[in-house]
Amino acid sequence: MKKKIQASHWLTINPGVR
Repeated sequence: MKKKIQASHWLTINPGVR
């Protein structure tokens, strides 16, 4: 669950880190 939140916030600060 925490991993999902981290990924979500990561995409927010890096919309294209894929």
